[in-house]
Amino acid sequence: MAVIDDSEGPRDVERRFNRDVGLPLRTLTRYPGSITGWENTVVRDSAFVVELPDGRLPAQAVRRYADAVRRIRGP
Repeated sequence: MAVIDDSEGPRDVERRFNRDVGLPLRTLTRYPGSITGWENTVVRDSAFVVELPDGRLPAQAVRRYADAVRRIRGP
């Protein structure tokens, strides 16, 4: 789907990831019992959903996504 789901995760993290990788923010359907919802109840605001583009990711895109995760995670 090539989007960042902004329906369940921490908004500030979703927006930062959006800026870093360029995928649009979209509200996807929330499903009861989703792993994201469960994790966010166990470890508050710790999970969000990224739907990557279909097909093989170019190495440059893989680096961009990995770098964005590292920046969110911190040192």
